[in-house]
Amino acid sequence: MAVAAGRAGKVEVAGLQVAAYTVPTDGPESDATLQWDSTTAVIVRAHGGGEAGLGYTYGPEAVARVAESQLADVVAGADAWSPQAGWAAMQRALR
Repeated sequence: MAVAAGRAGKVEVAGLQVAAYTVPTDGPESDATLQWDSTTAVIVRAHGGGEAGLGYTYGPEAVARVAESQLADVVAGADAWSPQAGWAAMQRALR
């Protein structure tokens, strides 16, 4: 993958901030298989080298705990401009 325009060199990930937020829905929702009355979003902020990035997914709070306990150390020191390498390292860590 090419380096982003105006960017040069490696930007190391210094750490992650992870949080899970559960927000109630206006009313019960369903998809014909399950019903729920709230949605949990897991937010991850990666930072390092004066830069920061944000990612999110939907899932239980346990997803946030996995990011903190099993993935944060894996991406620490990784090159933020090489997300494929970080993704591959996280995949290996969870296998």
